[in-house]
Amino acid sequence: MMIADLLSKPAERAWNLRGRLLACATVAALLSACAVQGEQAQLAANAPKTSTYDAILDAGNAKLTAGDYPAAVNLYRNAHNVNPDSSEPLQLMGLALASGGAPEEATDAYRNALIRDPDDIEARRGLANALVAMDEPALAIPHYRLVLERAPSDYRGYLGLGVAYDLTGDHLAAKSVYESGLAESPDNIDLMHNMGLSAVLAGEIDRGVNLLQDVVKDPASGAQQRQTLSMALVLAGRSDDARDVAALDLSPADIERNISYFQTIRGLADPADRLRAIRAFLGEQG
Repeated sequence: MMIADLLSKPAERAWNLRGRLLACATVAALLSACAVQGEQAQLAANAPKTSTYDAILDAGNAKLTAGDYPAAVNLYRNAHNVNPDSSEPLQLMGLALASGGAPEEATDAYRNALIRDPDDIEARRGLANALVAMDEPALAIPHYRLVLERAPSDYRGYLGLGVAYDLTGDHLAAKSVYESGLAESPDNIDLMHNMGLSAVLAGEIDRGVNLLQDVVKDPASGAQQRQTLSMALVLAGRSDDARDVAALDLSPADIERNISYFQTIRGLADPADRLRAIRAFLGEQG
């Protein structure tokens, strides 16, 4: 998960829900139970309980991978009905709900999973991500800390915790978190990107530019990292350099549109206004 995925959600990456908000009717469909249909109905009727449970989970995972989040939610709900003591279908239901743009409903599923297994790391991290997506980063922080207590080498926990601190304005704590994450995963490009953007958010523009320049040199970097660097360069007063970086991915018209927006951000005196503007830009980069 990258900072762009989560900073872009005042009401949505996590940590990537952008562009997938559901209409009210779809959300209602997500929340309603439905009968297992077709082959799953035959499995439920004829197969032993364990194989039925596994088959329904597999079907839900296939729908999740395909981006059919309402169908995935319904299949995971059916798996939960078959095995109500397991945290797994509830954790996966939370993931499908969050991926489909329903973070509030996702938190309910994740919390129910944690009732069954407080050590379910995926459910704990998912709950924290959903809280960030709901613009509740302070509530997410203790959950990310628990993730890192149980899985100190999980770079995603560092990513999430750093983003949560940045969103609360505690950039010094975020810097410390990213440094700890990089001590565990020295070549992790997402952690390096987040640390560079965190420096920009903290007002340390030149430091952020230097960090982001190192990031874009990595062969694994892509358009998102380059556009973050382009933004940082404009904030540093280096618009021509920003154009050169952006030209690798954008048309001349899009470049000028972005440059104009970055210059507007640069002119904002209030750090909170600047953060909101940066989040708005990142929200368009999905």
